[in-house]
Amino acid sequence: MIWRDHVIRPWVAMGLAVTPLLPAYAASRQMTCGTAVYVIEGSLLGTAVSQQTAAGRTAYCQSSDRGGMVAALTVKGNEIWCVETYRITPDSWPYAKSSRLLNIAVNRQYEYDYVWQNGDWQLTDKRQMRCDMVEIPESD
Repeated sequence: MIWRDHVIRPWVAMGLAVTPLLPAYAASRQMTCGTAVYVIEGSLLGTAVSQQTAAGRTAYCQSSDRGGMVAALTVKGNEIWCVETYRITPDSWPYAKSSRLLNIAVNRQYEYDYVWQNGDWQLTDKRQMRCDMVEIPESD
């Protein structure tokens, strides 16, 4: 086998072969929902989502520094979910949660708010908004 005679291992060679292809499969989009602007950048390695503001970009789904709110980002195909749970203390049961969904396929943003009541999550509010999607051209 050719790998025995060289220092390069098969997994390193595979990485070197795939790395130049990453930009070819990268997809960048800008999704505007009302006054919120989201930047969605995809590659073979995953999807990164940020919110564009006047001050710059911030993470779309980010936990608070004090631990009162924990956020979890999930990307499933054309759906980008951010589920935030709110707690009084870091070790207490969550008393509220918010689910935000960016759906790329239908260009919509969905938001659902829940409170923990009588041993179950109760929906308190839901919103949806039509969004505009723009492909961001690759810069050379």
